[in-house]
Amino acid sequence: MQHKQSSGSFGSFVLGFLLGTGLGAVVALLKAPQSGDETRRQLQRAADEFRREADSVVATTKSHLQEAKEQLGQHAAAIKAESEAAIEETKKVLAEGARDVEQEAKEGARKVRQKAKSEA
Repeated sequence: MQHKQSSGSFGSFVLGFLLGTGLGAVVALLKAPQSGDETRRQLQRAADEFRREADSVVATTKSHLQEAKEQLGQHAAAIKAESEAAIEETKKVLAEGARDVEQEAKEGARKVRQKAKSEA
C-alpha cells in the first residue's frame, strides 16, 4: 500500500514540476524586453529543455515500471512455489489420514468378525 502512495506522489510531483517549468519559462520570456527573434529562440530553447525533461521523466517511469514488473514476477513465482509446496503437504497429510482410517476400518471389521465367530 505504501508503494502505491509513493508512486502517486511521484507522478504528482513530476506533473507539477513539468507544468511549473513550462509556465515559468513562458512567463519569463513574455516579460523579458527583447526582440521577437530572440524571444522565439528562447521559446525554442525552453521547448527543447521541456522535451528533454519530459523524455527523462518517461525514461524514469519506464524504468520504475520495469522494476515493478520484475518484482511482481518474483513475488508471483514465490507465491506459486509456496502454494505448490502447501498442496503437496496437504496431499501427504490426507493420504496418511486415509491410510489411518482404512487401517482402523480393517481393525474394526476384524474385531466384529471375531466377536461374531465367538458368539456363533
